[in-house]
Amino acid sequence: MADMLGRWRRTLTVLLVLVGFGATTAQAQGSAEGAEAFLADIGDRTIAVLATPDLSAEDLRSELEQIFVDTFDTRTIGRFVLGRYWNDANDAQREEYLDLFQALVVDTYARRFRGYQGERFNLVGTRQINDTDYLVTTQIFRPNGGPAVNVDWRVRASGDGYAVIDVIVERVNMTITYRNEFGAIIQRSGGNIEGLLDALRNRETDAG
Repeated sequence: MADMLGRWRRTLTVLLVLVGFGATTAQAQGSAEGAEAFLADIGDRTIAVLATPDLSAEDLRSELEQIFVDTFDTRTIGRFVLGRYWNDANDAQREEYLDLFQALVVDTYARRFRGYQGERFNLVGTRQINDTDYLVTTQIFRPNGGPAVNVDWRVRASGDGYAVIDVIVERVNMTITYRNEFGAIIQRSGGNIEGLLDALRNRETDAG
């Protein structure tokens, strides 16, 4: 994995611990206040998982996966990440890709989730992007007094509630980072999405 991708993943791990994943009910059009509440609610579910004594690595991953499924719009994120290759994939390839992509993200932060070291989270503000999307700006302050990390969360409101569709760490987008990485893998495979699926399958095999 590229160094930039690795740094983004490590930072995201801290953010997920700090912000949490409390579910928030929304009106169809949402509101800036609702988007802020979605992120500012200090993640009772996440903290409860981390505070569970003697939790096995497998159980930790399972609990975190459920939280991720509940609060991130995996299909929207995954489709954007795949870009034009989404239209080239058949239904079976799309579903397998979404499953593998979700597993990649969950595994990445599950392995690092116990690295929280007292970072502080500060909500800066929120602006509405369009009828459904809000950009919630936050800062993470390190316990050693280092420079704050600037983080924007793109949150989408629907009749079902709110969901995270992108995270931007110091102007580096989660979705674009993965899109560039996956696109390069597909290009090296002659434009065949099976090359990406193979890489993701092999990652799961190696992780297992």
